[in-house]
Amino acid sequence: MLQAPGMTNESVRDLSCPHHDKTHHMITTVKVVSCLLREHNAATQLLAFLNPPPLEDFQLPIGPAKNTENLEVAALRHLLDATGIGRAKIMARVGTLEVIRPADPLTGSPPERQFWKVYHVDTQDEIPETWDHPADSRQPDKVLRYFWHDLRADESHIAPQIRSVLKLIHNYNLVQSVRKNQRMGEWGN
Repeated sequence: MLQAPGMTNESVRDLSCPHHDKTHHMITTVKVVSCLLREHNAATQLLAFLNPPPLEDFQLPIGPAKNTENLEVAALRHLLDATGIGRAKIMARVGTLEVIRPADPLTGSPPERQFWKVYHVDTQDEIPETWDHPADSRQPDKVLRYFWHDLRADESHIAPQIRSVLKLIHNYNLVQSVRKNQRMGEWGN
């Protein structure tokens, strides 16, 4: 499991709410990434979406954890808010990524250190191939287009932070495949 330097399981609670890091003059936040995976046509696929125009960039359900909110609860809550998928469960924590966002002189926002907690989630609900879902109840006109991303596809057009999540998923998926094959006796032992 990948973790940001200096992070331990005990320190996760300390990071569950945003706070100002006076040492580095950065805001520190924890975000959850809900990765819904499926096997389809002999390929592992990940639920993703495209932002509405003009961005139209590849994204995953990522959102902030609320103050003192359990991170697994936050991952499921955000999956429901972002996609409408409510009957889901956490399968595993895949890893943690540290994302540093520089200060934005145009908006005046300070630099920010984000810890992205990446979770594998699953559902028994039938999920369509594609669908549209409102991005936010406050902006019902902003609609996200959801689809299944084949993990074998070219990912060079995807933003570096999202590619880092995909790399975690690739590694996690490989480990799960090896474990499954070992249980089935295909690898000896």
